[in-house]
Amino acid sequence: MDGDHQLIVTSCGRELIRRQCADDPALLRVLMRAGSAEPEPDILPKLEARIEAVRQMLHSATPGVIATLCPELLALHQLYEGDMAGRHDRHVLIHSCSWPDQQAVNLIAEWLEGLGMTVETMRIGGLREGEKFLFKEAMAIFTRWCGNVLSNYKIYEFHIIFNPAGGSRILVGLLQTLAPFYAHESVYLLEPGRDLVHMPMPSVQTRGDRMLRQHLHALRRLFAGLSVHPEKLAKIPEQVLMADDEGHYRLSFFGELLWDHNRRDIYGEAMLEPISDRIIITERFRDGAAELDRGRFILLNERLDQLSFLLEAGEVNMDRTTLSLLSLRPLDAPLQESTHSCHGWADKVLWKLLGHYEGSRFVLDALVEG
Repeated sequence: MDGDHQLIVTSCGRELIRRQCADDPALLRVLMRAGSAEPEPDILPKLEARIEAVRQMLHSATPGVIATLCPELLALHQLYEGDMAGRHDRHVLIHSCSWPDQQAVNLIAEWLEGLGMTVETMRIGGLREGEKFLFKEAMAIFTRWCGNVLSNYKIYEFHIIFNPAGGSRILVGLLQTLAPFYAHESVYLLEPGRDLVHMPMPSVQTRGDRMLRQHLHALRRLFAGLSVHPEKLAKIPEQVLMADDEGHYRLSFFGELLWDHNRRDIYGEAMLEPISDRIIITERFRDGAAELDRGRFILLNERLDQLSFLLEAGEVNMDRTTLSLLSLRPLDAPLQESTHSCHGWADKVLWKLLGHYEGSRFVLDALVEG
């Protein structure tokens, strides 16, 4: 397995535990029917004993034996060609919300961490029958996570591998669908053998630039988490939207893909008009932003979207990390008409957005260095 920096996303199920309970029909029935809740107290101790036995086996067994325990471990064993010593890769294990799946994933995570790997587990909701909206919402959330997190790993030259080894067919299908957009390669176990096939993923740029530009203001508001007037929503292709039971709209799984793969190109062209009428931009501010390069235009437009959300939705509804990053605060002393500043970005120098309030509206006075 080549590459100094790798991030491996593996879909996981309950097979690791199920196989260890194959000799007990009562335990198997509980595992197959289990939801997110913990099993009944009369059966839980027996299950916990089997789980502990698997944990001990993972600590003591040879790599060859571990590879026989479940498809997820077999795929990882094959991926590393049986030698995981000295590796410090990052792993993300995605799984359903069911109790057996979570227990199995915890065991795999412990095993990987014991080998020196960095591991994150991620639950994907909506995999039960009758939870169609929850699944669509989970797909959209996972797609946004891929756009935010995996795109950054690519910047730092991590080699990203999707490993749809276990779990439900829907979970496997989710990784297979997203692999061409976010992974450098995807790996598959050939049935019924033990061979692992590596499939390089082509770089995919989703078509949709024209549609995004046509509805840019509305889509920017949706991505930021703000409401959009029903008349504007009605003009947007329905496949890029999803609504909950209360009629609140957001970008769908497909909408997130379109947005993520075109947003930087659009945001990097010039400063866009704010998505909220609570922001007023002065000519002085526009002049200061006129000569920015592509990367800084992207950062500036992201800040304008975040500031729009803060002004409309308030601090209490804003993600704590984003709120800290924006860092809107009063100046120690007024600077001409400006009374407040917020963080722009930091490259060679620190850039700030200066402004002042006029009632509920915020006037951006200047974009300054230092």
